[in-house]
Amino acid sequence: MQDSGPQGIPSGLSPAEEVLRGVLKELDAFDGYVLQVTASAREARVRIRAILMCSFTLHMYFHIIAGRYGFVLAKGNRILRRWDNAPHHPRVGLHHVHDELGRVLPSNLVGDPVRDTRVVMKEAIRILERECPLR
Repeated sequence: MQDSGPQGIPSGLSPAEEVLRGVLKELDAFDGYVLQVTASAREARVRIRAILMCSFTLHMYFHIIAGRYGFVLAKGNRILRRWDNAPHHPRVGLHHVHDELGRVLPSNLVGDPVRDTRVVMKEAIRILERECPLR
């Protein structure tokens, strides 16, 4: 079944393109922090790279069919946070975050790309403002 736009009119977008559209709209809400965005949607995969202020970068990956995701917040070569739902940390839970110290902790992400982008951006801004206080 094809997704519908306003008033039931088919949008003509693939599921990956629908996710991409929703995530890009969410990133628009963080104008002033997000300086540039590059994105692609192919088959079931969505990749987004957002350049944030103070040389921070947020990489996002979503596999629509498998329900997989990954977010990586970095400054240069330094990875500050990495959120994913790879099943290799059953003790912590499916949704988890790797911090800069190498710890793996439960996260409050749920696998919804749009909602999770909002949650990750709020955490990214908290880190950004701590490390780059000249906002």
